[in-house]
Amino acid sequence: MMSKLIQRIVLICIMLGTANTIYCQTEWQSYYSETNLPKKAKLKTVKYKSYDYAITGYIFEKQFVNGQELNFHSTNTETNVIPIYIIPVPISNTKLTNLIISGTYFLKDGISYLESTVKQKGGWNSKEISIDGIFRISNAFNDKGITTQPSEAKELSIKTEDIIKCSGFYYDNKYPITLSRKSNKDDYDYRIEFDDRTLEASLTADYLKKIFFPTVDNLFRETKSSVIQYRVSLKFDDYIKNSKNVKLIYKNGDVFVGKVETYDKKYIANEGEYVFFNGETFIGKLDRYSIIWTDGEWKFNDGSTENGDWLKKYNVTSDALSSAKTMTEKHNLAIQLYEEQQQKLQAEKIAKQKAEEKKKIAEQKKKQALIAKYGTHYGTLISEGELDVGMSQLMVNEVWNKEFFVISKSVRSGESIEIWEFSKDKMQMAIINEGAKHKDSGGGEAALAAIFLMGLSEQLGGPKPPQMIVFTNNKLTDIYR
Repeated sequence: MMSKLIQRIVLICIMLGTANTIYCQTEWQSYYSETNLPKKAKLKTVKYKSYDYAITGYIFEKQFVNGQELNFHSTNTETNVIPIYIIPVPISNTKLTNLIISGTYFLKDGISYLESTVKQKGGWNSKEISIDGIFRISNAFNDKGITTQPSEAKELSIKTEDIIKCSGFYYDNKYPITLSRKSNKDDYDYRIEFDDRTLEASLTADYLKKIFFPTVDNLFRETKSSVIQYRVSLKFDDYIKNSKNVKLIYKNGDVFVGKVETYDKKYIANEGEYVFFNGETFIGKLDRYSIIWTDGEWKFNDGSTENGDWLKKYNVTSDALSSAKTMTEKHNLAIQLYEEQQQKLQAEKIAKQKAEEKKKIAEQKKKQALIAKYGTHYGTLISEGELDVGMSQLMVNEVWNKEFFVISKSVRSGESIEIWEFSKDKMQMAIINEGAKHKDSGGGEAALAAIFLMGLSEQLGGPKPPQMIVFTNNKLTDIYR
């Protein structure tokens, strides 16, 4: 007895040094502290044959002793007939079979309770689940206490009154789970240890009483069979997904608080506040497929902030920022690349303006030269790429190269007639030949580009070469489009 008392004291001291899940720190402690065992108390096994269970424990004055251990077993009764003086006499033999529950028995307000650790042994694909709790237990007709008199008993009732601590596993026994009552609070701490992160959440007692406690009660049913018919799960996915204050603590030092979702058999951050190990912060919606989140607000270590899609703002992709390590560095690199891009665009704009100005000046000089050569009317038309009757062949050649046409000559009624018929093949050949003359300076490529651009210009509604031009006595008289 003294050895057992010392063990109890040592256990209590250990539990006092543990966080909020310890029994002696709960409201129940004063009720099931060990009491002195009366000298006349006897350790007995009471068999309730009518209901197939038995209770083993210390009894004094027809009551189980408060603060002592009770063990509840299922029983199996076999009846054999033994002949006595030729008269058959039935003899019953009741044996203890499966353990239902065991623990420290105590009374509170006249109601019987058992402080117990219930363990659900795993099957071929699961590990053991351990549940430390307080269980209301009765077999009396008033549903409050335990009677030691089989004649006054009814079937055994076991209900989960309080859960102190649970331990199990999440997803194929891979990730440990703990569920423990917070100190002096109704809520529970829920924790899952993943390989690269830890999930912490708070579950209310009301939720557990509604969802979890009944599944624990099921463990005490059908205890006659050695086959486990009921299972307890420590997965509360629906509750966790609906919570807005779930914490994910990553091994690299990052911390997230907010809403989570499941992905690849783990919980991942969904929406909330994500604080990086170096102090950078993001508040908003986290996209599992992106490295840089864009639906929310960023706070960088240099004091700068961004709200919304700053990748789009700076016209940059996350891949372009892959060389930078921290988000602050990525942000600064994005700004740098954007400024360099803007400088390049500005330089290209200036260069284009200068080229257009230069082209405009050259065109003006050419127009002036054509006017000086052919007069204001024809010189202006030629500079604008237009044809008009009365032009000479030399003037027309300024607009459309003579080599683009198949030329035929004739004399009608004493007048010289010359017809130019446009040929795409001749046009392309003429351009290629001209490019060949200047191949060393890129003339060949320029020729191909010219052919492409002329065709494209025609498709887009640009100037089209005339299909036929008729000259009479060297003067343009007819134009056929």
